[in-house]
Amino acid sequence: MRPLMLLVLVCSAGCSTVPAQTEPVVRTVEVKIPVPVPCVAVMPARPHVDTLADILLLRNADAALALMTQHNVLLAYVGELEAVMAACSPT
Repeated sequence: MRPLMLLVLVCSAGCSTVPAQTEPVVRTVEVKIPVPVPCVAVMPARPHVDTLADILLLRNADAALALMTQHNVLLAYVGELEAVMAACSPT
């Protein structure tokens, strides 16, 4: 009977105590979330290219010169486009 009373006293003592109130801990946590953004701000302006009818109206030497000039202009335009698109690639 005595061990039973001792057990009841120990259990009742545990119920009578109130746990101490703790203050909430405020922490600042930095979370990095990827945000999609457009990678191309401004597209380069498309160059003017003569039509086939315009080139056929020219003499042979002038037509060849016009085609060579347009080829160089288009190569420069392609270089600008590749530079813009390289900014979009993840690597």
